[in-house]
Amino acid sequence: MNKRSRKVKSSKATWDAYYSMDGPFAISNFILLIAFILLAVSQPNLDDPSTYWALVIGAVLFLLAGGFKVQGALRLKRVFRSAKEDRRRVAEGLPLDPEEP
Repeated sequence: MNKRSRKVKSSKATWDAYYSMDGPFAISNFILLIAFILLAVSQPNLDDPSTYWALVIGAVLFLLAGGFKVQGALRLKRVFRSAKEDRRRVAEGLPLDPEEP
């Protein structure tokens, strides 16, 4: 089979989806890893007041990671809307980039 090489252009939504997965989600996963390691190493006990610091730091890290997860989810929501617009433009035969003629 003879395949013709053609220029394939990725839409902006594709790149946004890629960076949204690498950005906030990767950061939140790293923070969650740190929180789990901290809690596993310190092994906080509710009966021991000297280990409350580990519980507080673990809770703060979990909340911080949750914030990054929400930020990434909101970014993905914007990407899905952009992808929907890209599919509409392709169906109408328009270029993917609205600035192109």
